[in-house]
Amino acid sequence: MTWASAGFGVVLLMLFIALIGVPLSQLFIELLPIDGGGLDALRQLWLQSSLPQSSLRTAVVALLACAQASGLAVPLAVIAVRANLTLRLLVPLLGLLPLVMPPFVTAAVLLHFADVLQLGGLDLWPDEWPVSGRLATLVQVYALHFFPVILFSLIVGLKRVDRIFYESARNLGAGRFTAWRRVVLPLATAPYVLGAGLVALRIVEDVATPLMLDIDNLLAPQFVLRLAAAGPGDPLLTLAALAMLTLSASFVALAWSALTPPPIRPAAEVCPQPLRWRHPSGAALLATPLILILALLALAPLLGLGWISLADLSPEPLPVSVDLFDHQALLADTWPILSATLTYAVITGVLLLVVGGALGWLSSTPGVLGRLTRATVNGLFAVPGLVLAFACLQTATQFDWVQAAWPNLAWLALAAVVAVKHLPFAGYLIARQRRLLGRGGQESALTLGVAGPALYLRVVLPALIGTLAAVFLIGFAAAAWELTAVLVLLEGSPSPPPLTLSIFQTLQTPGGERTGAAQAMLLVLALLALGAMIYRLLLRHCRRFVPVVARRDAATEPL
Repeated sequence: MTWASAGFGVVLLMLFIALIGVPLSQLFIELLPIDGGGLDALRQLWLQSSLPQSSLRTAVVALLACAQASGLAVPLAVIAVRANLTLRLLVPLLGLLPLVMPPFVTAAVLLHFADVLQLGGLDLWPDEWPVSGRLATLVQVYALHFFPVILFSLIVGLKRVDRIFYESARNLGAGRFTAWRRVVLPLATAPYVLGAGLVALRIVEDVATPLMLDIDNLLAPQFVLRLAAAGPGDPLLTLAALAMLTLSASFVALAWSALTPPPIRPAAEVCPQPLRWRHPSGAALLATPLILILALLALAPLLGLGWISLADLSPEPLPVSVDLFDHQALLADTWPILSATLTYAVITGVLLLVVGGALGWLSSTPGVLGRLTRATVNGLFAVPGLVLAFACLQTATQFDWVQAAWPNLAWLALAAVVAVKHLPFAGYLIARQRRLLGRGGQESALTLGVAGPALYLRVVLPALIGTLAAVFLIGFAAAAWELTAVLVLLEGSPSPPPLTLSIFQTLQTPGGERTGAAQAMLLVLALLALGAMIYRLLLRHCRRFVPVVARRDAATEPL
């Protein structure tokens, strides 16, 4: 790096840290008391509130959901790595379906059919049951929705395990189970911790799914309900934000080494040989029941959602009438919501592309600047989107001109919060692709007389275009999926709500299941298309300009 590029990088990194740190520090500095009496009053306020119990209950729900998701993801990851080609392609395809369906929609589908069964005389939640029955249902919904995160992370981790280690253990007398327990699974621990940590962090800040199941004793639902009732000036909200930030930071501290991306392998290393079963037919026979269970879990919520969108407003399970003109009128009414959602999703994608590209460029540089950038970007995992959105809201209340323009600035703040939450993924993707390119192509272009801006326009940019397009689509899909920050920043806004907020409000309205289900089907189909495009860009176009040796050595590098 030159001194000019290093200075520009330091200024850019400090500006980014200031934009994130100023709202968060402003949020918690006002909470700190000046004297000891104020500190004692703050401690009494914490103990008299329900925040300690809510924090403990949230942590227990997150850990239980991770445990149940692991029980389903681990055997499926083994099948996806060791089985034949058909099963290896079928498991990721079915695992993608739960991720594109928001968990609160899955909970709404479950509640709809629970009401239908209650009309038939079968009550899933009798009156004599405590609220723990619904908490158990919440854990099941989280486990069924987020287990693909652990599944995909484990698939990458198991593919990085060289078959030579496993076969050496078998030749030294270890059995199959012992070799997997002592050799393979320890080498795949870091990817598992990565997936489990991301699942726990997402559960901590989720608001819509507990509220859909009428559960308000968790930390995030209590925060949103208190904000709607008392406003952003309530000191109990700041305590709740501090508790949520501490809980997220604890999960990030436990999974810090797994959240830090591994370095790119040198080009001279040999690509590891993947694990395979010696008898594929017997493996397929053993894997068939698990594949059927995965297909049932992945397709049941989607089929139930389609069923509700076609049914009449009555709670009958079978569709009574299908009127295409009715759905056409529904889409016409939804168009203002769609246009507002598309606008803010495009802004989110552009912000993630610009900021993620800059941070990805900085994190791929050697030395202290690259390490500091990587640590800063990974530290964003510890900041829940709910806390960051509340910090922006409270900072905006301190300026009169911001309050006057807040109906328009709220959308920009929402796009910024969603983009910041997905910066670690975008920065890692861009840094990984830039390091894979190396200096060979640029030095060849310099030898041929291509220098200056033409070098970046004709060599670097075409090699990064697939990754940049994938980063933009990730930001676009994240904006279409986000609801937690929307409930904080757009509460009471006169403008049309985003599609997720409209779906959430409609599904909670009595008799609005059909409208909400139709809107949710539109969102799910759009997210499926975006997921397919991201997959194609990352696996096809991103490696077109990479040298063959580097492409071979990066075949097991996680995306």
